[in-house]
Amino acid sequence: MSTPIFIREEYVDVSDEEKSYIVRESDVYETGYTVDEIGKLYRACQKEHGRCVSKVYVDDISGRTKAIGWVFRSRKECDHCYKSTDTYLQETWITLYSGMPKTVTIYAKPIVIG
Repeated sequence: MSTPIFIREEYVDVSDEEKSYIVRESDVYETGYTVDEIGKLYRACQKEHGRCVSKVYVDDISGRTKAIGWVFRSRKECDHCYKSTDTYLQETWITLYSGMPKTVTIYAKPIVIG
């Protein structure tokens, strides 16, 4: 059985050449695709988010850069702009994961009171 793919989406307004703004971001969720179907997931993301303009990269602990997702770009109607007829240039950063994130709680050293 192939590993399911989970993704997180970040929607970024890149209309201003000087600054970018994160418009919204999703939680990590299961896509319904597996690692064996990564090409199908890529094409589904293209269809939904526009053309691919880059990849999402991360440096591993040894300092090597690895691609962990894609960056798509398209023009969208603006629901966060002053005029409802405005559009903006949106990048969607898709990061791929092999599972749901886990939260780890690390407690501080307790204070001795007596």
